[in-house]
Amino acid sequence: PDEPKALVGAPVKRQDRLPAVLCGMGKSTDEDPNNLSTDAVLFEIQAVVRVLLMTAQILKRNRHMVLQAHVLEFIMTYAPELMNTISQIMAGDLSDTAIQRLSKSITSLSTACQMLSVSRIPKGQEHTAKLIEICGGRTTALARILLKRLVLYMVAE
Repeated sequence: PDEPKALVGAPVKRQDRLPAVLCGMGKSTDEDPNNLSTDAVLFEIQAVVRVLLMTAQILKRNRHMVLQAHVLEFIMTYAPELMNTISQIMAGDLSDTAIQRLSKSITSLSTACQMLSVSRIPKGQEHTAKLIEICGGRTTALARILLKRLVLYMVAE
């Protein structure tokens, strides 16, 4: 229960242990996430997942969101899981296991966000639920870019 709260308040980490070749892929600032540097992708995933967690926590406290509680619980479980995997990768763990965990976390979080977006959202909660959908989509897109780069990097090594 305290883990999501701790993640929300934690500083966004910059990586310092990944190989320069991997970090240098892409550019630092660009609208198209495919052009972002790997550093920027990692940084943004952390930031967007925090917004996702905070929004899910806010919605979970809403008494009108009872039917969506299980989906919000999924989001609050898978978001920290993704963050932990990202932290391990940033610490230099580029093992097959870490990459598989990343893939699983992305899929789980993406599915949970999609489940919320297709559920019936009570009146007045549409904007908050839309924020989860947007953040979930952005996290999924960025994490898939990271995954693709990690695989390309590992194949090249």
